[in-house]
Amino acid sequence: MEIFEDDTLVANLSDTAILRAFLITLNSISIGSHRFIDLWKRVTDGNSLLSETYEKWGDRSNWSCLWPQAKDLWEAQVYRPGIMSERLAELTKIDQREFDDVESKFAKSIKIKGKQYQKRTFFLYTIVECFLRPNYALMADLEGVVDQLFDTLRAYRMFSG
Repeated sequence: MEIFEDDTLVANLSDTAILRAFLITLNSISIGSHRFIDLWKRVTDGNSLLSETYEKWGDRSNWSCLWPQAKDLWEAQVYRPGIMSERLAELTKIDQREFDDVESKFAKSIKIKGKQYQKRTFFLYTIVECFLRPNYALMADLEGVVDQLFDTLRAYRMFSG
């Protein structure tokens, strides 16, 4: 996701190049998700590892952030290739002129502070904010959950044998 937040890079990319990078990112997310789901099933199936881990770590932010992200991820599903054209009515409505106005005002406020800001295209904003950021946040939180699962499993194995 950071690649789409690099001002110098974004200034020199066409929407076609951004789309290509986005499709490569989608492929990586897809492969990683399938591997994670397989691992999750093996680690949690038929034992109490998940409930023990939640009992110990469930009050941490990575666990509590998983639930609110469900709404973001549901909306992000609309952007999946092959589905978007069928579900256009579900997409968040954004006025192009309003978007451009907000971007211009933000760039101007940054320039006043002596810094530069590369205005984003509507296309780039959509893929970053409506798809990549929610998925990135979920993966970051899931990484913490998986680390805690392995910590619980290691502790369980140390005490049992």
